[in-house]
Amino acid sequence: MFQIIVILRRKNGISHEDFVTHWKSIHGPLFRKFPQIKKYTQYILDDKCRDGSDTPIDGISILDFENEEQMQAAWKMVEYEDIRKDELNFLENSGAGVHVAYVNETVDVIGNDDV
Repeated sequence: MFQIIVILRRKNGISHEDFVTHWKSIHGPLFRKFPQIKKYTQYILDDKCRDGSDTPIDGISILDFENEEQMQAAWKMVEYEDIRKDELNFLENSGAGVHVAYVNETVDVIGNDDV
């Protein structure tokens, strides 16, 4: 499995509530057009900015693909342009607005069997 984590910050002038509504009802469903995506999960956050950051994180998405090639194939689809265009409607338009990281390793410290 190949997994990416996307950290999202809302566009200036948009409330957290409007960000969440747009992300859940408009932006998220756009990903259904990609058969390469095995799972897409949205995490809606209430960031307390305890790290001294002046810009809270509003959400995190995790997308699962079979492999990196499948991710690349998805991003080459013409439908990916719809996602990029929609990002301008509600996400901060900078490197801080959308930050993508690839997961290299997952370590389960506590699992369901340990509870």
